[in-house]
Amino acid sequence: MVERRHEPAVDVAADAAIDRALVNRARAGDRMAFDELVERHGRAVLGYLRRLAPRQGDAEDLFQETFLRAWRAIASSTDPQRLRAWLLTIATNVARRGLARANAGAFEGLDSGSPHEPAADDATALERIATGERASAVRDAIERLPARQRAVVALRIDLDLPFVEIARVLGIREDNARAHHYQAMKALERMLRPILSPESVPESVEERR
Repeated sequence: MVERRHEPAVDVAADAAIDRALVNRARAGDRMAFDELVERHGRAVLGYLRRLAPRQGDAEDLFQETFLRAWRAIASSTDPQRLRAWLLTIATNVARRGLARANAGAFEGLDSGSPHEPAADDATALERIATGERASAVRDAIERLPARQRAVVALRIDLDLPFVEIARVLGIREDNARAHHYQAMKALERMLRPILSPESVPESVEERR
């Protein structure tokens, strides 16, 4: 039992070592090593881009552009242990430009928000209800959020990033990341309340206080 409790930490360390070795090889011009990085992190990046660009085909185009830019910039990339965050930052910038061309203002106000508004706890009600038969309704509701809120929800819920890392990926302040998350949770509460049982709906601000 003790050994099993240590397995996740070993896996994380092993994954970081693999990324570090692949990044070093890619920096030296090894395209096969870079292709392995795409295999390792591509699913997470594509899932994130699909949150930002739900229209079929858009996310795939942004995905290709993201990894093209990553390959060109891999030699100047920073800490290999932050590789996924680095890739997500590139994806965010690519999506911001791509969606701006298709829909002006899609990412407008990404660094705005009300910093005094609290974020929901890590174990949010959304995480609890986004399973089983309700998952489709949750996905549809998330797609109706503004792009800036979809980005924060994807990074927080789908990829389990801490708010400080979300802020780095999006190029905003941590309190703004928390504010966008809070606003997204409140919007999802309004959209999902008619189809969810009362005990499953995210707590209101008054209840959390």
